[in-house]
Amino acid sequence: MRQPTLIALSSTIDDRKREYYEELAAQSTGNDVTKWLIYFGKTIITAQQQTIRQVDFLENDGRGLNLSFEVRNGIIRHSKGNSDIFPESPSVLALTLEGQVVRLADIIAYVNHDLDDAIRAGIIQPSGLPGKISQVVGERHSQRISNMVRDVIVETLRGDD
Repeated sequence: MRQPTLIALSSTIDDRKREYYEELAAQSTGNDVTKWLIYFGKTIITAQQQTIRQVDFLENDGRGLNLSFEVRNGIIRHSKGNSDIFPESPSVLALTLEGQVVRLADIIAYVNHDLDDAIRAGIIQPSGLPGKISQVVGERHSQRISNMVRDVIVETLRGDD
């Protein structure tokens, strides 16, 4: 995430601290974090909307920034938010290849950081991952990142789509 989005996300969470921690606590008692992920995805979308307001109106002493459509599109669409990771409709993807690469990088980062956070918090055990997943993506953070990035490159070069 870019700095304005991180600031907006921080502000959004801060504004809804009680709700944020209630949702987190409610989901910390079991292994099903789907509801929490949906809640957090919606929080990210709210932060992205705040980011657009910030760059359109608040930055540059209230005059906003003169950003191109492509840059604004990238701000809005680079995060997975609460939509499908691999949506069927191209209308939710960034319009530029750069924006799509950033989105994939975000997905890889989110998946790995969320998994590491869940392991650190004791929500899941490292050995709790199905064997096939551990074999394919790796057991360590660096292995997972390398394997996922390598797979994106291989599949892109294959060019089936």
